[in-house]
Amino acid sequence: MNSRPTILIVKESRQGEKRVSLVPADAYKLIQDNFIVLVEDMAGEEAGYSNRSYELVGAQIRKVQPKDSIEYYHSIFKDVDIIIRVKRPSRVREKLENLAVTPGIKMVGSLDILERNSNHLKEYHDRGINYYSFDQFYFLPNTPMDALKKMSFFAGRLSIEDAVKKINRVVEKVVVISYGKVGQAAYAECVKRKLDCTVITSQQQKADLITFKGGNAVYLSRETPLNARQENIRKIIKDADIVITAASSNGVIAPILIPNESLSEMKPKSIIIDLAVPEGGNVEGSRPDATLILGNNVYVKNISGYPKKNPVESSFEWSKASYYFINLLVKTPELLKRR
Repeated sequence: MNSRPTILIVKESRQGEKRVSLVPADAYKLIQDNFIVLVEDMAGEEAGYSNRSYELVGAQIRKVQPKDSIEYYHSIFKDVDIIIRVKRPSRVREKLENLAVTPGIKMVGSLDILERNSNHLKEYHDRGINYYSFDQFYFLPNTPMDALKKMSFFAGRLSIEDAVKKINRVVEKVVVISYGKVGQAAYAECVKRKLDCTVITSQQQKADLITFKGGNAVYLSRETPLNARQENIRKIIKDADIVITAASSNGVIAPILIPNESLSEMKPKSIIIDLAVPEGGNVEGSRPDATLILGNNVYVKNISGYPKKNPVESSFEWSKASYYFINLLVKTPELLKRR
């Protein structure tokens, strides 16, 4: 890596993704820290940051025509040490990027390292891309990486909001599977909307607390065999209108908790939003950024990050984590502890 590492802030390419990985204020701090910051043309536009706002803090805009050609990607990645992004790129762009980047380049962001049936990590390896996905690492509490926890709250709240808008009937029952940050936010939104909601959690204490406060909760231990968990969940969700699922553990592929057999017994045109897809998914057949009709005409949705619906605030929080991580990566990589 050069004595002045060069960072490229790329324009996000996943469907509907409006966030940006570094806002101008944090780009300025990196420049003050002796980094060179490049910005792909209009990378921050949809999050409220113009090219000019980056230029004013000392960043350089990479504006090349024509776009979406191999020559374009060769040009924007020239002499770049670190690519910084929010999400893994779209598949079309990913293939072009892999042809254009220089072996040894580093890529930082949320890169779907546990996605089922995907070959992208092998492609990165074959091309010599050193990838750093935030969920690969353990971070101590009360660091700027905690900013990413707010993404989970956005996801939980917005998943309920989205499902209620999409379903074409009165919502009589919601089931939230997992009671981490996402599940807590989803449950809180149900309480706010006065929706009948049942939480399935692997922590007895959390189930007891929900019940004590007058809510509905079911404790289901992770130690229970998977087929038994699937059967218990099948009974709970068969009359649900909306199911939000986000059951995963750091560094482990998410379990399939809702197989096709369970889908086929659900009410027709129910909606499941599988927020565990980046970790492999809790619903058999769910895929990133896709809405599928499975089982008994059940809509199974995934959106790669509901926080992108709130791009200004989400970008601000994400940028805190990006700035902190880049400094660790370049200055004190020994402090990065992989899960």
